[in-house]
Amino acid sequence: MDDKALQATLEQYVKLGRLDEAPDVIDARLHAAVEAAADSARLHPQDMGLGDWAKETIAKIKHAVHTEICDETKGKVNDKYLQLLDKGTSKDAISWMSSIITTSIVALHLAPLAVSAVVLYLAIWILKTGLNSWCSLPAGK
Repeated sequence: MDDKALQATLEQYVKLGRLDEAPDVIDARLHAAVEAAADSARLHPQDMGLGDWAKETIAKIKHAVHTEICDETKGKVNDKYLQLLDKGTSKDAISWMSSIITTSIVALHLAPLAVSAVVLYLAIWILKTGLNSWCSLPAGK
């Protein structure tokens, strides 16, 4: 994914007030973005509804990102990512998180889903949920 495209999309989301939306609204937008990207790339299996596939795929991506960012034994943010705690939903934090998410999506062999809408909505959702709060939950939640 092009970093300029990501930054342009982030600027658009800031103007649209997306950073002020509640996590459940962002999660719904994430779901729609995954469905659109999957449909465009023809990724979803034919025997499974796109909505169900998208839900399961988002859970896999969230699990992979959670495993990377969180220290599951301690139920908190991995020391390597502590600097993200003070950044809130700043552009800097969203950019950092977007990089981690893109790497996780590619590692899951879902590269066509590494589009700016998917990556940014997931980054915003994680940051709006709160890293420590999210890391205290089991992976995939």
